[in-house]
Amino acid sequence: MFDGIAKRYDLLNRLTTFGIDRLWRQKAIGKLNLHSNHTVLDLAAGTLDISATILKRYPSVRVIAADPSKEMMKMGRTKLSSSSRIQLMASVGEQLPFIDRSLDAAIIAFGIRNFANRAQSLKQLANAIRPGGRLVILELSIPQKGMLAPMAALYIQKIIPLLGKLLSSEDEYAYLPESMKHFPQPDFFQKELQAAGFDVIETTPFMSGACTLFVSSRRN
Repeated sequence: MFDGIAKRYDLLNRLTTFGIDRLWRQKAIGKLNLHSNHTVLDLAAGTLDISATILKRYPSVRVIAADPSKEMMKMGRTKLSSSSRIQLMASVGEQLPFIDRSLDAAIIAFGIRNFANRAQSLKQLANAIRPGGRLVILELSIPQKGMLAPMAALYIQKIIPLLGKLLSSEDEYAYLPESMKHFPQPDFFQKELQAAGFDVIETTPFMSGACTLFVSSRRN
């Protein structure tokens, strides 16, 4: 499905979020607490927006970008000014090929709701990230609270699929609200992070909770 929308993925993201998704990604990257010579995993890397930004922002950091969609990463390669500090791999979150404590940090932007087994993925990430290393997650869900929540929910469930249908022949943007419905609300997802071995540092909602930033640290 994601291979089929790879060419229009970035355009659709910019249009459906009015470009705000770039700001969300920037804020998420800033929470990774990266330093010289760190290795960070960009999981569910898609078209490499996160990876490309990290490479520009941190000149000595090494990035591993993993995603099961080869077409998505192929589209993202045009964003990379240098390939010497990035490794691309076709991998899903439930089968990560890393030895224990080999990563300094990891980030997942708008991908974990698609994982078949979140608990398994989070546990593997906890094993791969060194103690004290950050796991930062951006994810979408149907807003439940706040004055603007009904309007945000209507936009997500009705308008975004319509825009996707007009601009793409694939079903990913009809699937989007369904996947968001099945992603847990922030309080429950924090418990999943804690159960996997992470301490939650902060949880920040955007757009009345349509997007949430989770910042956590690998427990010692």
